[in-house]
Amino acid sequence: MFLPPCHQKRALEKAGRVAEHVCAEVPHRQFVFTVPKRLRIYFRFDRRLLGDLCRAAARTVITVYRAGSGRPDAVPGMVGAIQTFGQLIHWHPHIHALVTEGVFLPQGTFLPLPKLATEPFLKLWEQEVFALLLAEGKITEEVVANMRSWKHSGFSVDQSVRLEAGDQEGVQRLIQYFPCKQVCAADPNCCPQCGSATKIISFIERHQTDVIEKILRHCGLWEEIPAGAPPPAKMSVTG
Repeated sequence: MFLPPCHQKRALEKAGRVAEHVCAEVPHRQFVFTVPKRLRIYFRFDRRLLGDLCRAAARTVITVYRAGSGRPDAVPGMVGAIQTFGQLIHWHPHIHALVTEGVFLPQGTFLPLPKLATEPFLKLWEQEVFALLLAEGKITEEVVANMRSWKHSGFSVDQSVRLEAGDQEGVQRLIQYFPCKQVCAADPNCCPQCGSATKIISFIERHQTDVIEKILRHCGLWEEIPAGAPPPAKMSVTG
């Protein structure tokens, strides 16, 4: 996977602007919201749902923070972004968010909060995602009932990373991670020659080694492993 220097520069500049001009000098926490593998496929083939997933995460935070502060008119500060891949470069839609450790009242006063228990966030996040996919007709009530019977639901909310007030370097480090890493300079949703919108017709999975070999041979990028050489510990395709 390539990260062009121009993209890296923009990420650094954006992180600096957010740290200096957007984030208040109050404590923050990083939140990471994930969904079960069973449900990820719906976001893979209907990308407009990713925006709804972000809004679901925002509603989760706002609802729990308001309950924790006892102020239904209060709002936390929050900057979030969707990530669509995991450490293994596989399809893994999840939300990263930088959230103030407290809420702002209508008059602008900041009301700090202690670290809130994760369980309320987790339960509400699960409800939000199920409600979203039910409303879109992607799943049924039977699917929801089945998944709720699992010992481990597959949903998770992590808020273990905390930043002290005024830690601009820490804010910048986290914000740099928020944008999805760019894999090519061209827009994959637009034809570089005619400008027409493109459409995904197929995905290549890791187990389809024969397909990967054919593509790389066609592009002149396939490398044969020398006879007698020990097999590599790990092979990856980058491009």
